[in-house]
Amino acid sequence: MSQKNKVSVIIPVYNGEQYLEETVKSILDSKYPSLEILLIDDGSKDSSPGICKKLCAVHKNIYYFCKSNGGIAEARNYGLERATGEYVCFVDQDDLIEPRMYSSMTERIQKTDSDICLCGTAKYSQGNLVEYESFNNEVLEKSAIYNRLFLTMLYSCYHIPSFPNLDRTFPSIWKGLFRRDFLENNHLRFIKLIDYEDDYTFLAEAYLSAERVVTISEQFYYWRVNLNSESYSFKYISDLNSKYKCFYNYYIELLNIKGVPKKEIENWQTLVATQYLVDNVENIVSHNNPANIREKIHCLTNIQKEYNEIKKRVSIAKLRKGVIRKRVILELLKYHIIPMALVSTNIMNVIGSKYQKNKLLLLLEKEFKK
Repeated sequence: MSQKNKVSVIIPVYNGEQYLEETVKSILDSKYPSLEILLIDDGSKDSSPGICKKLCAVHKNIYYFCKSNGGIAEARNYGLERATGEYVCFVDQDDLIEPRMYSSMTERIQKTDSDICLCGTAKYSQGNLVEYESFNNEVLEKSAIYNRLFLTMLYSCYHIPSFPNLDRTFPSIWKGLFRRDFLENNHLRFIKLIDYEDDYTFLAEAYLSAERVVTISEQFYYWRVNLNSESYSFKYISDLNSKYKCFYNYYIELLNIKGVPKKEIENWQTLVATQYLVDNVENIVSHNNPANIREKIHCLTNIQKEYNEIKKRVSIAKLRKGVIRKRVILELLKYHIIPMALVSTNIMNVIGSKYQKNKLLLLLEKEFKK
């Protein structure tokens, strides 16, 4: 294996002491002969720095970088600027990979001369795997990338009017292997506009820039269901409204620059307005929100008024099967009982142990995929 086929694996690390070694071990077990692992410590306050240094001392292809805390988007960009491989991928600090991941994906991306390779993924908890996202073995050109990857991610949990039978694709960066020269030539970097959309914006720009994407059916990436991670925690964002405006303006500019049809932009504007209301409700009822009950109810009442202004454009019926949380919030808005969001959230916060929550989550996903 020549050096030009090297894969750079970028792992942002923040207080990841519980699973970090297990994650790195799963990557080293791949036995891929040309591999570098970049551990980007984003200001951890636990024993993660010591674990990173120990791994570097044992493995010559592991590199440790320490920076002040700036968030996962900044940490990934920090890694991109230091990656030397021909290919780049991203792994979260508590996840696992299948040993054949890098050999299979580099082989497919080379044979098809693609810019990106995407693999299937699964959720992992207590030794159980539940399919999260799946693909067929195929090569997608420009129009297929737009319809089957970009639009299905753009519409997210809603059915696409022009392609109602297409499955949803998720904005998860770790399913992808990217040619580094493709990323550099298109100036692709992660952008933090709200707090959680950096995968979404990165993949949107990547899909709209790629000439060819190859997908493979195997599930190579395992997303650990860790209720302590950011993926399962709703942080209170004090300036959510202003951040949403930045996100909206950025995305409108991107869609126009890339020549996305006016009708699709209008559809997206309706969807993002709906998502804005849902995110605001979740933000208000967040346990990190310092407001008292009276203040929260006042804020929820204002959201109710905003919903009433766009309710004719919101179609709950167009939500995909299995979309629970958004459906519940929109139904509460529809029937003017949104203060119930406070009650339902408090109930969920006291249900069972973390193990029971994980088990319940996986069982629900199995049922809704039937």
